[in-house]
Amino acid sequence: MSAAFTTLLLAHLIADYPLQTDWMVKAKRTWPGLCLHVAIHLAVLLILCLPHTAQLWPFLLALAVAHFAIDAFENFLASRRPQWVNGPYLFDQLLHLLSIWAIAAWATAKLPGGWPVQRSWQIYLIAFLLVTFVCYISERVLYHANPEYQRELFEQRWTRMASRAILLALLTWLGRPPALGGITATIIAPLPYVSGVYGRRALLADLLVTGVVAAMLWLNMN
Repeated sequence: MSAAFTTLLLAHLIADYPLQTDWMVKAKRTWPGLCLHVAIHLAVLLILCLPHTAQLWPFLLALAVAHFAIDAFENFLASRRPQWVNGPYLFDQLLHLLSIWAIAAWATAKLPGGWPVQRSWQIYLIAFLLVTFVCYISERVLYHANPEYQRELFEQRWTRMASRAILLALLTWLGRPPALGGITATIIAPLPYVSGVYGRRALLADLLVTGVVAAMLWLNMN
């Protein structure tokens, strides 16, 4: 990932997942709530781009406007087709990723010295956000029609997020999947997966998601 794409994507993941509470999800269906949501996005962008915000503000403002337009379209679609859940969520995130990619490419091409924010830790934070909050929220959306799974998912949200974070740390800093697959599975298996009806499904899903994110992290860093 380019440095520009990394910074903009990190801001999106922070503002659209841990900072987008259930209250905010409901509030952003109104115009004032949507403005507040986009303002939070812009604030996170400005913070992550310090001390270069004066140089980068046109690109950050453009991304905020794009985010507003995408979420406004999502609100329009939800008002017309409230029964559509999974498709609009996935399409919404795809549009956000495309807008981030386009503005990152624009900024990289226009800035004389390239994107000035160069922080390798941002990539690691993206990876941990993907296996914790992004994974949790995505499961909530994609399994919205299964109330029993929703209940179990909510009750185990913190332990499962911690398990995925521990697994990612082990895979990232201690070795490769072939060497650590059995060890890491043994470590995390007893944590949130021994109780509940969907323990096996949750374990397999968490191993798959974390393995994919770890592989993407290795490819990006090597």
